Amino acid sequence: VSVELTFSPGSPRNCKDIPITDDIVLEGAETLFANLTTSDSVVILAPNVTEIILDDSITIGFENATYSVEEGLAVEVCTHILKGTLELEVNVTLELASSIGTAKASEDFDVVLENLTFTAMEPRHCRNVTTVQDSVRENNEYYSLRLNMSTRQRGVNLDPDTVFITILNDDVDGDDYGAVIGIIIGTMLGGLLLMVVIYLTIVRMFFYQKRGVSSKRSLEKGGGGEQISTSHIPLEKVHHTE
Repeated sequence: VSVELTFSPGSPRNCKDIPITDDIVLEGAETLFANLTTSDSVVILAPNVTEIILDDSITIGFENATYSVEEGLAVEVCTHILKGTLELEVNVTLELASSIGTAKASEDFDVVLENLTFTAMEPRHCRNVTTVQDSVRENNEYYSLRLNMSTRQRGVNLDPDTVFITILNDDVDGDDYGAVIGIIIGTMLGGLLLMVVIYLTIVRMFFYQKRGVSSKRSLEKGGGGEQISTSHIPLEKVHHTE
């Protein structure tokens, strides 16, 4: 940029704006030099002016604010640059937010502590976080991971810097097992009783049917033997009383 400045008794001061290009690249501080030149040999110029251009910011954060995972499984947690690009390396720590959550490290999930280095070639990082399988009946629990910087770097914002992970319980306690077993046993006994009733009903029907057939045959035989024939009685042996 070259700008001509004119000084006079009525204008002893001149101000000019130097435009600074706004980009989305995270880079180190840059230096701008401004110097004055003149063709008049009698004019003494002040030393050159140095200006520091401070970079603006980028944003690194979790892709999602919440996750859920069944007990014993792993969930993939991803972080990436949400705004801006990098020319520098940015080191961020992925760690447990121990003050937030009801789940306990090592008992409910694997401890998480890992350094993530973001660069222009690696703007995204994903990590699997594994939960611990147990046989304890409990409510759903949750814990939190956060992004942290041991040395704060100017121009780097972490947002969202915290993620919540819910562990979905998949266990059943002894009372529930007892209730389930009781239902199964009750159902089996009920089915067995129904089969016994059906069997006895069939046997009873068969018995009465067989008994009825036997009685009918007895009556037929008895009726034929008791018939009395009068065709052979002599007529003269019959007395009439007058």
